[in-house]
Amino acid sequence: MNEPRACLLVVDDEAFVLDTLQSYLVPLGYRVLLAADGVQALACCRSHQVDLVLTDLHMPEMDGFGLLAELQRTDPYLPVIFISGQSSLDVALECLRRGAADYIAKPFQLDHVRDLVAATLARRRLLALSQPREGDLASRLPPGYDHVRTLGEGTHATVVLARAESLGGALCALKLFRLAHTTYEEQRELFRRFSCEIEAASRVCHPYIVRILDYGTTPRRHAPYVAMEYVPGQPLDFFIRHDVLSLAQRVRLLAQLAEAIAAIHAAGICHRDIKPANVLVTEELTPKLTDFGIARLPNSEVTRSGQVLGSPAYMAPEAFLSARLEPQADLFSFGIVAYEVLHGQRLYTGDTLLELMQQITAPDPLPAERLSPDLSLPLAAILLRCLARRPEDRFPSAGDLASALQAALARL
Repeated sequence: MNEPRACLLVVDDEAFVLDTLQSYLVPLGYRVLLAADGVQALACCRSHQVDLVLTDLHMPEMDGFGLLAELQRTDPYLPVIFISGQSSLDVALECLRRGAADYIAKPFQLDHVRDLVAATLARRRLLALSQPREGDLASRLPPGYDHVRTLGEGTHATVVLARAESLGGALCALKLFRLAHTTYEEQRELFRRFSCEIEAASRVCHPYIVRILDYGTTPRRHAPYVAMEYVPGQPLDFFIRHDVLSLAQRVRLLAQLAEAIAAIHAAGICHRDIKPANVLVTEELTPKLTDFGIARLPNSEVTRSGQVLGSPAYMAPEAFLSARLEPQADLFSFGIVAYEVLHGQRLYTGDTLLELMQQITAPDPLPAERLSPDLSLPLAAILLRCLARRPEDRFPSAGDLASALQAALARL
C-alpha cells in the first residue's frame, strides 16, 4: 500500500507566490493547500491533516508569527517554515527563536525550497517515531528530569530538552543513549563513548565549549545519559546554508572556535570530529563546540584497528591511515569548516568514502582555483596552511591559528 502523500499548506498574501509554489510542489508528489493569511491557514489546519506549513511573515489579518503561536498551541510538532522578503540575520534568528523549523529569504530558489521541505518532513517523521509513550518516557528519563520536547534523534541516542529539578528547574539538553536492540559489542562501544565524552568535557571549562552539567545511568534501564548546557541557537551549518553573516562575523566565529580547539588541545584532547553540526551558535553569535564522543584523551587509545572514526568529509588525510591522531588533525578539519563558512559550500563532495579519501589525501587538498578571488590574502593563507597535506606544515597550534584569525579580522 502506498504511503499517503504529505500535505503542505502554503500561506502568502501574494497570489504569484502561492501559484508558483503550488505549480512546483504538486508535481513532486505533495498535496498543496493555499491560504492568503493566518486566519485562512488556521481554518485549513482545522479541516485537513497538514504535515508542514510554509508561510509568509507579513500578511493582513494574522501575520506569520501569530499563525505560528496558534499552531504551537494546537500541534507543537507541526513544522513551520517562514518565507520572508526580509533577509537580515535578525529576522532569521527571530523566526527560529519563535520556534520555526527553518527560514527562506525571498527571492528564493525552487530547488532550495524542495530540499528544505524534504529534509523538514524527514525530521518530522523521525521525531514522531521518537516521541515515547507516556509510560515509556518515564522509564527512559533519569529521576528529576521532565521532558519538554525532543531536540534531535541519532543512531544510538536521543537528545531532549528537559527541565532539571537538581538545577533549580533550569532547562538542559539531555542526551539519552539507547541500549535496546543493540548487541553486546555495540553496548560496549556506547559506554566507551559515554565515558570518553564525560572525561573529555570534565577536563575543559571554556566559554566556547558546551558544559556537562550531570551524567549517570538511568535506574530502570541502566542506560547512560548526559545533561549538557542548553544552547538556544542553531548549528553552524544553518548559518552557512542561509548566508546571513557578514565576513567579519564569520571570521570572528572562526577565531572563537579556534580558541575552543586550543583549550581542548591544552588539556591533551584531540576532538577528531570538528564539523559544522558539532558547533552550536548562540543567538549572540558565540560558538559552542560539542560532542566529544570520539575524542582521543591523554594516554588513551579509544579506537580499534581498522576503524574509521569521524565524519569523512571533514577528516584529515592522516585520519584515513591511523587512529592515533595529533592535534594538527583537528586543524585540518577546522580548515574544511572554515572554507565552508567563508565560501558557503562544501570543499569535499565525494559520494563515497573512497572518493572523499582520494580528494582529501591528494597532494594538493586545496587547489588555488577553489579559493574565492574576493578572499583576502591573509584569510587565503590561513586556509592553505590549515589544509596543508603534511601535519608539520600546518599551524603549530590552534592558539597560533586563533591569533592569525584575530589579526585577519583586525584588517577587515
